[in-house]
Amino acid sequence: MPKTRVCPKCHYRNIVVHCGFCLQCGNDLPPLDPPPGDAETAQPTPPAAAGSRHDLRTRKLDRAIRLVASQAGFALRTADRRWQVGVRLRGGRRQHVLLALGEKDREGEEMLRFLTVCGPASAPHALALLKFNGRSPYCSFAVRTVGKHEAFVATATLPADCADREIIRKTLLSIAHHADALERKILAGRDQH
Repeated sequence: MPKTRVCPKCHYRNIVVHCGFCLQCGNDLPPLDPPPGDAETAQPTPPAAAGSRHDLRTRKLDRAIRLVASQAGFALRTADRRWQVGVRLRGGRRQHVLLALGEKDREGEEMLRFLTVCGPASAPHALALLKFNGRSPYCSFAVRTVGKHEAFVATATLPADCADREIIRKTLLSIAHHADALERKILAGRDQH
């Protein structure tokens, strides 16, 4: 079973991904301490060789994501190969979108994943979301376990080598707007995620 860190604010069980914030609410997480006796034997993960494809891709994406966030005035938090962007929306609302590198497709190519929580999953909204999935070029809805409950999430996946600044911007804005619209509907107007 993977190691987890429980958020002291929302009690979400974050799978250890070496980021310093809760993937559910964005709250800072306490540092992960190695188990007693492991500190001396633990070997650090070697960084990617300077100039390697992995390192260059990460730097390119980091630069593009930082530029998109900066130009739009969005809050940005980073950790390892993850970025959390607080997208500002109309009416003072905000949607927190997580971007992460690490997943690979069937051919072994690295993917950039976008994900944001919309609210609790419910049958009355499921059919409408499935219909939406066929019409949107930049995001789709899914159901994921968040904490102990099923939740609707908006998500997108792009090949990391193809993710330039413009496609990152369009995908980020699309996911934030669609997720917030669903959140507004299912949470009776509350801005939670």
